Amino acid sequence: MVSKRSKVLIQLSCFWALFFFTLQEAEAQFRPVAVPKISVDGGAYSSSITVEQGKEVLLSITAEGSTLPPNSTCKIAPASNISTWRTLAGIGVASESFYSLTTPSACRSSRASPVRFNDNPGTYQYWALHIADSNGNTTLGSGFVTVNITEPSNRAPIAVANGSAGGSGFNNTIKVIRGVTGTISLRASASSDPDGWTTTVVGVSNGGKCEWNTDFNTGAATFERIIMNPSSPSGCDTETGPVTFNQSPGIYGVSLFRITDASGEQSTANLFVEVVAPPISATPTPTPCSWWNILCKLQPTPTPTPTPTIIPQRSAAPIAVARFSINGAAPSSSVVVTRGVPVRMVLDATASTDPDGWSTPGTGVANGGRCEWNTNLDQSSPTSFKQTIPNPSTPSSCNIDLGTLTFNDTPGTYTYTLLRIVDASGARSTANASDTQRGFFGRLFSLVFPSLYAQSIEQTAMITILD
Repeated sequence: MVSKRSKVLIQLSCFWALFFFTLQEAEAQFRPVAVPKISVDGGAYSSSITVEQGKEVLLSITAEGSTLPPNSTCKIAPASNISTWRTLAGIGVASESFYSLTTPSACRSSRASPVRFNDNPGTYQYWALHIADSNGNTTLGSGFVTVNITEPSNRAPIAVANGSAGGSGFNNTIKVIRGVTGTISLRASASSDPDGWTTTVVGVSNGGKCEWNTDFNTGAATFERIIMNPSSPSGCDTETGPVTFNQSPGIYGVSLFRITDASGEQSTANLFVEVVAPPISATPTPTPCSWWNILCKLQPTPTPTPTPTIIPQRSAAPIAVARFSINGAAPSSSVVVTRGVPVRMVLDATASTDPDGWSTPGTGVANGGRCEWNTNLDQSSPTSFKQTIPNPSTPSSCNIDLGTLTFNDTPGTYTYTLLRIVDASGARSTANASDTQRGFFGRLFSLVFPSLYAQSIEQTAMITILD
């Protein structure tokens, strides 16, 4: 039988056990737990993020999910200045603001301005949150976030060249007089870089360059003028020295301008030069003699010298045939994809031709011509041709791999103006789809005079999107 004293001792033991358990529970409620979370570009908060090296992002950090004791201070890393962060090997954390709060969600940094992670690709951990005492001096708990930095995805810059001769407006085609020496102003302000002109690692202004073929040689381009680290596309603008065009009258395509970004991706732009014959001076009309001047003999009326009109030979326009290849399948001008399912897409121009011969000097495509693609699959009018391939040696040299694409449009059939081919004389790709609407004499005339009947239209292709 348990004695009265034993009962008392048991009761006291239970009391003290309950007391210490309650005390521990109370301490746990006030024990700081630092669990920072980070958001990139307004996305969901997480303990880790993935960003591309050198790419601008907007960051925000929050202490939501942490435990803050009463009267403690939340000390959070500045999301707008990554360079002040400390890695796990460092000491302390630079603070953006102090908060004497007990609500973790209120402890949050702002997304004030874009920031970049310029570290080498890899996984990094940064101290992002400290919980301190009410004075902010004694650290009670700390937490970090994980940042996965990946290789930057790079797209080639887009080179656009325009020129002005003799004070005329800037255009992609300039007119010059054969044998007349002059200077030409060159402008690149319409050029761009899809990754951002000033983006570190993949932009142009930090490690890239612009190059100009200032002597306008029409063979393999030699770029005599180089502008390093242009701060903007207009920073590539320049002016040639004295240039003289002695070619026969006609239109010539020149590979004139090249942009290279900091990672080595390049884009080249052509300029077209129209050479015209100089005007022919008329023979001066002799001064008539006065009738009373007996020493003057009658002068025969001179026969005027006719002014020849030089008409450059027109070339037949190239024939553009644009097709899609999906996931390595044979190319087709009409393909079917499933909405939301990624596909590998290649733009194919292999079936395109030039009636004058693809590599014929002056009228072909390989020397002075170009292929232009609507790589954004833009359906607006006029079509925006974003990717230019100058001087393609064969039609298949115009092919472009768009990589993996996902179509999220409403199911239906979409028609895209996809490809335009321009030969060295400036003649553009044409299609014969409207032959059935010309009538017999219209078709006969187009066969006899194909270059006069050429239409400047581009080749289209269709994509059908299914659910």
